[in-house]
Amino acid sequence: MNEDDDTFQLIRQAILFENEELLVDLLSADSINCGLRDESGRTPLMLAAHNGRLNALQIILNLAPDTIDYCSPLTGKTALHLSCEAGESGAVSLLLGAGSDPSIIDRSGYCALEVAHMAGHSSVTDIMIHSIQAENSRVESQYDKLISATVDGDIKTMEEIVAGTKGREKILNGKNGKGALFVACSNGRLEGVRLLLQEHFRLLNCLVEESTGDSILHAAVSSHNIDVVHLILENFPTLSSQKNKEGSYVLHWAVRSKNVDIVQLLLSFPYPSYALTQIDNHCLNYRFAFDLNAGDSECRTALYLSVLQSDVDTLNCLLKMRLPMDDSTLQCPFLVDVYCCKGRTPLMIAVRNNNPKLISILLSHGADINLPLALLDEDESRVIGSGALLEATRIDCVEMVEMLLSKGAIDTDNRALRVATKGKNEGITRLLLSRLAHSDHEMRVNKKNVELGQMRIGECLLPSYLYPSVGVMLNWSSASLSSLLPHYISDAAMHINSRMRTTTLSFAAITRVDVSHNKLTIFPCVLWQLPSLRMLNVSDNELSTISVPSGHLYSSSIESLILRNNCLTSLPSSLFTLLPSLSILDISKNYLSHLPETIWQAQSLKELNGSGNSISSLPSISSIKSRDITDVHSNTTNVNILNAKNRHIERRSLWQNEISVTVMDEGEGEESTLSSHSLTTLNLNNNKFRIFPTSIGCVAPRLRHLSFSHNLLTTVCSITALPALLRTLDVSHNSLTQLFSPNVPMVECHANGESGGRNHGRTTSPTRNSRSRSKSAVRTQRALSVNRNGREDVRGCDICVHRRHNTLPHLKTLNISNNQLKRVVVTKGDTVLTPLLSSLDASFNNIKELDGVSISKLNSLSILSLSMNELTSLPPQLGLLSRLWSLSLSGCPLSEPLASIVNSDNAKTIDVLSHLRCVLEEWRSYPHLLVFILGQSRTGKSTIADAIKADAHITKNIVQGKCARVLQCKMTTKRSQSRLSFTVWDTSGEKELRPLIELPFCRRAVYVVVFRVTEGLECIHSLTNYLLSIQQRAPNVSVLLVGTHVDELTISTGISDIESLESFIKRRFLSGYANKEGMPTIVDILFVSLKKKNDVRAVLASLMTTAEESRVGKESILSNSVPHSYLCVLSALKEIKEERTKRGMDGVLTQSYILEHSKEFIKKQLGRYLRDEVELSAALSFARDCGVIVRMEDSTMSSLVIVNPLSFMDTLSLIFSIRSGNEPWGIIPLSSLTQVSATLISTSLHLLPLLHKFSIAVTCHSNLLLLPSLL
Repeated sequence: MNEDDDTFQLIRQAILFENEELLVDLLSADSINCGLRDESGRTPLMLAAHNGRLNALQIILNLAPDTIDYCSPLTGKTALHLSCEAGESGAVSLLLGAGSDPSIIDRSGYCALEVAHMAGHSSVTDIMIHSIQAENSRVESQYDKLISATVDGDIKTMEEIVAGTKGREKILNGKNGKGALFVACSNGRLEGVRLLLQEHFRLLNCLVEESTGDSILHAAVSSHNIDVVHLILENFPTLSSQKNKEGSYVLHWAVRSKNVDIVQLLLSFPYPSYALTQIDNHCLNYRFAFDLNAGDSECRTALYLSVLQSDVDTLNCLLKMRLPMDDSTLQCPFLVDVYCCKGRTPLMIAVRNNNPKLISILLSHGADINLPLALLDEDESRVIGSGALLEATRIDCVEMVEMLLSKGAIDTDNRALRVATKGKNEGITRLLLSRLAHSDHEMRVNKKNVELGQMRIGECLLPSYLYPSVGVMLNWSSASLSSLLPHYISDAAMHINSRMRTTTLSFAAITRVDVSHNKLTIFPCVLWQLPSLRMLNVSDNELSTISVPSGHLYSSSIESLILRNNCLTSLPSSLFTLLPSLSILDISKNYLSHLPETIWQAQSLKELNGSGNSISSLPSISSIKSRDITDVHSNTTNVNILNAKNRHIERRSLWQNEISVTVMDEGEGEESTLSSHSLTTLNLNNNKFRIFPTSIGCVAPRLRHLSFSHNLLTTVCSITALPALLRTLDVSHNSLTQLFSPNVPMVECHANGESGGRNHGRTTSPTRNSRSRSKSAVRTQRALSVNRNGREDVRGCDICVHRRHNTLPHLKTLNISNNQLKRVVVTKGDTVLTPLLSSLDASFNNIKELDGVSISKLNSLSILSLSMNELTSLPPQLGLLSRLWSLSLSGCPLSEPLASIVNSDNAKTIDVLSHLRCVLEEWRSYPHLLVFILGQSRTGKSTIADAIKADAHITKNIVQGKCARVLQCKMTTKRSQSRLSFTVWDTSGEKELRPLIELPFCRRAVYVVVFRVTEGLECIHSLTNYLLSIQQRAPNVSVLLVGTHVDELTISTGISDIESLESFIKRRFLSGYANKEGMPTIVDILFVSLKKKNDVRAVLASLMTTAEESRVGKESILSNSVPHSYLCVLSALKEIKEERTKRGMDGVLTQSYILEHSKEFIKKQLGRYLRDEVELSAALSFARDCGVIVRMEDSTMSSLVIVNPLSFMDTLSLIFSIRSGNEPWGIIPLSSLTQVSATLISTSLHLLPLLHKFSIAVTCHSNLLLLPSLL
């Protein structure tokens, strides 16, 4: 560095002192010296220019011309900048003449001209401006000459122009970037391109035209000169992936030029590896120079453009290309199903251009014919249906539509059909409609209704093979049809039945027609000419009237007629008489103000939907001509009934004293009514009813579902006026202030307008009159009935037969929401009006309180909604609804604690019902447990029982029996300091008594199983038997295992023996599979010495802990509450037990005996009688869980209840004392049971089943019993 500094100082002095010889020597000595810089970053040239040393400046320019535009690393200024800054005009002129670039800017962003101007050197500024203008003029002139020579292909002139070095890059590229190379490529001048791609000019050429973004490869493609394209690809292969400002790639230009050779060259050119890129496009993953499926600014791919231009050759060229995919398979990389920005695929464009050849090519290469248009039309709301088919319809080409349909095109949602109908293209409309005809294999063709005149040729009937063989259904919904022409139907029918030739016969094939969501304003008369028509849907049209032809109607087989959402103001009265098979009629959402009277003559009508109209009343049955015939038959068949009189008779039963004549229906089951109308569903929602029609029960007695919601009703008619078979009643969103009106006996029948006792709305048919005598004798129209409780003001035979019910026995769903009701009435006295009601919605009313007694009688109620009412409390009787699983109370101002229960995050119906039942039943805690101490003889059971007795606060009722010793005691828990009462059973250890010991096992108990540790593993067998018996009788109870006599083990082996025994017991009884093997829950295992007080206390402590943690269901026994009635039943059982014991009677009773003898006692304790036997059964089940009684689960002995289990066990134990000298040990004669049955008088008939039940004795011979425990 010091030597360089010295050299630069010599050069600096030579420049400043104009020592030319020294300067030449220093710069010539080493070329590096020309590029040396001082501490300011200046070179010798900059130093000479800045100080105006012209001779030195000229010497340096001659020796190092390439340093003329060097920039200072600190300031970014060139020699020209420094000379302008210093105002050295001579140096400026010299530098400009040597070719210095005046456009270079320094670090501050200023060029040399701006520096001179800011420094105030006007002379320098003028020199700069003049020089720049002269240079620009020269460059432009040379550029124009070069472009002209390039266009003309004058290679010599081009060489002369580009030979100069000054401003060569500007001359080659011009101002706008459209360089000579771009022009040469555009004009296909191969030699000119080669000249400009020489080494001296290659890097100076601009490859992309600035205004359009076209590359020289774009220009080469547009010239159609394949050699130029090939030359550019060889030199610039990466330009193949360059797109212009229009978004077009080179391949797009090649396809647009329709030059298959250039397209083939672009696809097959061997691109170098650095030009390749990974393309991931859907399922096509490959490496190529550019994305073959890239789109232009309108998302049009190269394949799309070829189809747009109908260029078959280019399309074939593209589709023949094969590339290796990532999975090593050769596939065509072009996607045929790519949308452009206008929502069209290539196939749709080919269809729009009406080019079948292109369509065939695309379909053969997997084009999806059913892709929809991706851009919606103004009149469409969904993107659906074949876009290709839609385009073919728009160009009005029937042949194209036919071809697409044959290739599998589907007109989803009838979009193409709507376009065809709007364009009034009959050919396409008929074609598409025929395609919407489908075979109907469910409904047969009705050949009987075909007009006879059309079935004859001369005198001979048409052969059967000309009749339609298959039914046809027409699905012409959403087709924008404004009319329905006969040839539409005939074409569709013949499309399915190709053998038919006549229109009438083709009409006979139609079984279903759906012309909904169209624009029909007049009902098509051709629909009345279809003999086999069963279902007709004309909904969502613009029909205002329906014209029905007079006389015969060929479409008399219609079963379902849908006229929903039209503009109908009335229905023709003949519609119901001419359609005898009509079963479903939907006339909702029209403008009907009334229904025709003939609607009740539609005997097959089952479902009628008249919602959304302006109907305010139902029609009555008018007097028609057929009434006279009916009256004649009625008078002849009922003459005896009219003359019948009631006669008083004397009966021994005082409550039966009159015989009345009543007309009975001859039908059977619930379908048997006295009206021939079969209507089962009636929907009259959203109408203008102010008065509930009281004739509904007479005119529609078979009605199951009735809906009158969103009307103006203030009350519902009486229950007698409603159909007796009603299952669903919806009167929501009205103005009801009263649910059911009072029942008033009605004599007049609305079904026929006469007295209910004279004519009951049923026409006597000839078939009924001509029945055999034997059948009519059994099923007479006169029957004797006995009136009870005296005469009534209106006799049963005079009341309308449809109004003889006082309840709705079949009603399951009742919706009375959104009304003004203040109370819900479901009973009348002791009678439940809706006994089978399962769903009741009374939300959004003004209900302030509920009648709990009446609601509780709805035993089948499962869903109850009382939301948005004024309820502040709920009746406790709701807790008795055992089937109620959904109770809605949202929006009700409930008081506490109900409000907290209902508004909690995890509110459940069962929580509300449990609370209400607790209030109703006066639930009380019952902290009582049984402790069963089990084990073999001499295991220390009695020692543990005596310890419990000694530790208890109170001990009483010590009962000693043969099978067990029973203690009653009370103790205090250490953890919660709660009082807990125990009944301790110190059971016998005798082997033969073990089946009897299992008899009192119950769920509310803790079981202590005692065994001797000195027995080792031999005790496992007895433990297993005890545990299995416990789990069988009381599943999942808590068991405490106590090993005694630890003190008898030797000191050396005792600890190891206990550990091995404990480990074995845990593996056997405490493993994860113990529950699956029928084992109860083992809570603790203790090994103690009963001689040590601490060990005995440990047993008691574990027992108390287990008792505290014992649960019944999910609740702890200490916190578990039970109904007060259960505790009263327990007290009653205790009284009965003591009373029978005093009398010397056994303790085996029946449930009915307990109910009868405890009735008054329970009323005295509880303040009321038990509600029913269900409540008694539940109380007895609780008593069974408490071990107070023993109940049999056997079907033959389910009525038996043992109130004194210990005495019963001791009595049964007598069987083991029976000995027979002639029989082996363990076998006794059956006759010896008289010793036991004499004691158990009430169970003498059930003694043998009892012995079998508890495995005490089994029959091994007709006269012998086997005692298994004695074997």
